[in-house]
Amino acid sequence: MISVVIVNYNLGAFIAECIHSVPPQVQEVIIIDNASTDNSMALVRTAFSEVSN
Repeated sequence: MISVVIVNYNLGAFIAECIHSVPPQVQEVIIIDNASTDNSMALVRTAFSEVSN
């Protein structure tokens, strides 16, 4: 299994683009949110319905 880890801190403006840039060979994307205050994770959950906590 190939996984990508994205560390996020207030990257709401860029996080969707970052996720979309992950190559199709990757089976899992793990996003670590570091107490963002810009609703980054809410944006991710809205754009990518398959996100789980």
